[in-house]
Amino acid sequence: MATRKPPARKKKKGKKKQNRNKKWNFRPFWFGIGAMFSLTLFFAVYFIFLYQPTGKMHRGMVPQRPQERPTQHDNLLIPEKDIVQEILEPVIKQRPSERELPKVAILIDDIGYRVDDAEKLLGLDLDISFAFLPHGPHTKNLSEKARRLGKDILLHFPMEPNDPHVKAGPGSVDIKMTRKEIKRNFRENMASVPWATGINNHMGSRFTQNRRAMQNFLELVRENGLYFIDSRTTPNSVGLFLAKEMGIKTAPRHVFLDNNHTKKDVIFQLEKLVKYAEEHGSAIGIGHPSETTCAALAEFEERYADRVVVVGVHTLVQ
Repeated sequence: MATRKPPARKKKKGKKKQNRNKKWNFRPFWFGIGAMFSLTLFFAVYFIFLYQPTGKMHRGMVPQRPQERPTQHDNLLIPEKDIVQEILEPVIKQRPSERELPKVAILIDDIGYRVDDAEKLLGLDLDISFAFLPHGPHTKNLSEKARRLGKDILLHFPMEPNDPHVKAGPGSVDIKMTRKEIKRNFRENMASVPWATGINNHMGSRFTQNRRAMQNFLELVRENGLYFIDSRTTPNSVGLFLAKEMGIKTAPRHVFLDNNHTKKDVIFQLEKLVKYAEEHGSAIGIGHPSETTCAALAEFEERYADRVVVVGVHTLVQ
């Protein structure tokens, strides 16, 4: 008889106890706290610093700080852009010759005799000034041409030199003359060069040292509303200082351009003239009508245009 196996016990399916501890997730919590803090800080900054209420103030509102008005110094330190352009633009656009370059006056003496050289000098594209000897054979025609060209015209007044063997020429004055005699020669010489606005001395190393003679002469210069250029044919001339004492516009000669009659020497003297002007602001050079002087002056602009500007001699008298 077969033995009967007892039925297998069914294992009861029981629910496992979940003993795992639930872990809290703190991230959302801190995120919320951070968001609230950020919003609070934002509104605090906005209402304190940025918010500008209009109308009446209410309780709890932060008073608006009054705006400071710009002072005069602020305007000076920080000018507006268009003002800066208005000031600087004309300076930038100026040509070098129009800026404050040193000024040079070139005065050519003894005009009235050597007509060919005088014509060449008048034809140069330079603001040269011309001093005419009275009673010269070509004084009248050349002075009229110089007037038409707008040149400065001076009467080159003959005066007594130290050397008694040298004659100054027609219309000259000497230290022995009375005031009446000086006045007669003055009137006749002026009639010979009627367009003259100034006077400089021809020779005169003796006459310009004599205070009495120069005072009589300069009184006539002042009465006719003229200026006086002291050619300084002697270092002992009292002309410049006496003219200043008498209230006459005056200036001295600084450089003789052509004591030596070669082009190289004249260019050397022109360089001295330019350097003197660069050091002192202005200078007056005196030359004479000759082929070498004309040739040297024809190259003046090319050599010195960026260093000095040539002006009529009347602009340098004070």
